[in-house]
Amino acid sequence: MWQLLVGQPVEAQYHGEYVIARAAQELWERRPREAVRAIDDGLELLDVNPFSHFLALVHAMGARANADRAESARAERQHAEADAAMARVDEHVARIAALLAAAPDEAAGRAELVASLRTAEAERTRAAGRSEPAAWRTALAEWESRDRGYEAALARWRLAEALLAAGDRTDAGPVLALAHRWASAQGARPLLAELTALARRGRIDLGSDAEAEGARPAQGPKDRFGLTAREREVIGLVAEGLSNRQIAERLFISENTAGVHVSNIIGKLGASGRVEAAAIAHRSGLVPLDVEG
Repeated sequence: MWQLLVGQPVEAQYHGEYVIARAAQELWERRPREAVRAIDDGLELLDVNPFSHFLALVHAMGARANADRAESARAERQHAEADAAMARVDEHVARIAALLAAAPDEAAGRAELVASLRTAEAERTRAAGRSEPAAWRTALAEWESRDRGYEAALARWRLAEALLAAGDRTDAGPVLALAHRWASAQGARPLLAELTALARRGRIDLGSDAEAEGARPAQGPKDRFGLTAREREVIGLVAEGLSNRQIAERLFISENTAGVHVSNIIGKLGASGRVEAAAIAHRSGLVPLDVEG
């Protein structure tokens, strides 16, 4: 499937989504070196069709892949490779920082860049062999402010891991339980497996910790996808057939920010594109049935 993208006139945002998905698959299958190669190959495509939002997310994934690579190399006593991976993490951090510095002064458009930067900075501490809870708390707060459940769950996983490494089981338990509950509800099986294994290693009872934290009410049919209020506005306009530029004009935001919202919606709905996203929104009651797609 990767070869299908090469040389094809696909929007940069979809290059970015595929690069991230491909690298993530390699990481879940414990092949960090292959994930790094996927990122490097993908960045060549994204450099041709730059899109700051997805460039930042891909660089954040690159930091994660190289942190995994550094951990693997360190375990294999390949110290030169671990140092090289650390240097690559620094490059990814620098690239995201440059994207943020060049971004328009618009809160919605900059927020994802900030979250990506904080995540890459947290991955840098992990690559250095001393994953810092404070860095992961900062990254978690950024993703939570964006209502990005998956990224927040990943940050909770790493935060719990860092807390356990520091000997803090008391704080790690609730963090791990929240991430585990989210992954279980969403069917995020690779993440769920990692969280379960971490709980086992840390001797944390997920059942009791989850109960102590308090279960969140199940989402109703209209909000089970986790769309934000703004994203629900945007999907309604997508269902009307509006382009990103028209959505931007309607909501008084930039076209770039509109594109980010549309891409996030497509990802949350598990759709292949705008048309399918609109169809899912109709079937799920997210938009009125009398709106023409």
